[in-house]
Amino acid sequence: MGQDFWDVRRWQREFESKQVLVMTAQILLNILRHSIIKMEAINLLILDECHHAVKKHPYSLVMSEFYHTTPKEKRPSVFGMTASPVNLKGVSSQVDCAIKICNLESKLDSIVCTIKDRKELEKHVPMPAEIVVEYDKAASLWSLHQQIKQMEVAVEEAARSSSRRSKWQFMGARDAGAKEELRQVYGVSERTESDGAANLIQKLRAINYGLEELGQWCAFKVAQSFLTALQSDERANYQLDVKFQESYLERVVTLLQCQLTEGAVTDKDAKAQENENDISQDGTDDNIEIEEGELPDSYVVSGGEHVDVVMGAAVADGKVTPKVQSLIKILLKYRHTEDFRAIIFVERVVAALVLPKVLAELPSLSFISCASLIGHNNSQEMRTCQMQDTIAKFRDGRVTLLVATSVAEEGLDIRQCNVVIRFDLAKTVLAYIQSRGRARKPGSDYILMVERGNLSHAAFLRNARNSEETLRKEAIERTDISHLKDTSRLISMDTIPGTMYQVESTGAIVSLNSAVGLIHFYCSQLPSDRCLTE
Repeated sequence: MGQDFWDVRRWQREFESKQVLVMTAQILLNILRHSIIKMEAINLLILDECHHAVKKHPYSLVMSEFYHTTPKEKRPSVFGMTASPVNLKGVSSQVDCAIKICNLESKLDSIVCTIKDRKELEKHVPMPAEIVVEYDKAASLWSLHQQIKQMEVAVEEAARSSSRRSKWQFMGARDAGAKEELRQVYGVSERTESDGAANLIQKLRAINYGLEELGQWCAFKVAQSFLTALQSDERANYQLDVKFQESYLERVVTLLQCQLTEGAVTDKDAKAQENENDISQDGTDDNIEIEEGELPDSYVVSGGEHVDVVMGAAVADGKVTPKVQSLIKILLKYRHTEDFRAIIFVERVVAALVLPKVLAELPSLSFISCASLIGHNNSQEMRTCQMQDTIAKFRDGRVTLLVATSVAEEGLDIRQCNVVIRFDLAKTVLAYIQSRGRARKPGSDYILMVERGNLSHAAFLRNARNSEETLRKEAIERTDISHLKDTSRLISMDTIPGTMYQVESTGAIVSLNSAVGLIHFYCSQLPSDRCLTE
């Protein structure tokens, strides 16, 4: 690791001792820009997931800045691999598909090929069975939602009030030295409520998302985890922004606190619920307006079809949503499956972190060992070593279920994986295809969870299936687009890339695409102290 800091001599040792080098696209782009290696020195360029070669992706920049500017007789051969040559939400027509494939071919100076007989392919790459599972729409816990939203408003107002305070009082302390002196001189923190407001609002929205999509108990666990992280922060005793966040999160935890247990709604509970919901018989105001899909303040819903022996009671009182209940039912069907290994794909990091807590709480799912897998680009990020450790445990069976964000859609090759569940539907056709490909074992299942009666869910499934078939057909038959009058959507690689500056002595280049990144890298290497921070 640490290739970003290798010098020319270190790279030369690698080139002289190795015939094949495996690296990320960004590292290749970097060493080409620094002229550590020339494009003509490469014999074969293999691009995995080559559909990314669009716009400003490193694949695209490698091809436009270096491959297409190299004389044709000195260019390497290019071999790209992908499950879908279109990295978009879908295709609107056969011609649209043809244009997108043609553009990828132009960028990679290659020809798209695929197998005609899918049965032949399935001998080597088994296709999982696609199963659609419907769940009911969750009733809204309106009262709880509103209280959390009111806290958001209060946070914003407190932040505005704090930001209006003069910060000139801090300047003397900054000159005097460290933060400890700042507290000793003025008895206050350098940071104010406004500094923590944006972060707190994000947390409150994540909690509200958990409340809406997963239920009260899940939202409680999200809030509790945020609060625990803050309380373990060494700044909690003196930084106003941390104490500000802590005060609000303590209120949210108290508001949402509840227990999660297994079991169905009993006849006694159901009867009591009927009496409680019979507002007019109680002599209370029967003109109280309740919006469609909303729960009254008691937020108790009818048991009905939601009730089952595992999560019936929890669904009935809003602790989990029917969507979570449906997921639990799906998993229970695999309790006797030999060498069970599954991946659940979710849209939000908060869901990836809290769902394993739900599953761990239920004795009926004790056959599952669950872990989260999330990426780097978020406030709850996993370190690379943590991700690798989690994947290693999944591979050898110490972990049997991964709850993952899109980070696991590409490149995760676990041949023992026999179930993939899309808890949240994919946003693009590519994600739909890629996540299905994680189910590698023969006889696997690819389960799509859709909300009953949700038209957008149904439309996405139709679009995904139609687009995939259109892509496969186009890759085989190829539509003639030579007659097109509007060629503005077709890219040309004959044009010279944007303005570049080249160092004559080394051949290194800097372009408008790389300039900002170089400045960031340079600044990251500068020494820092209390007067100069990164």
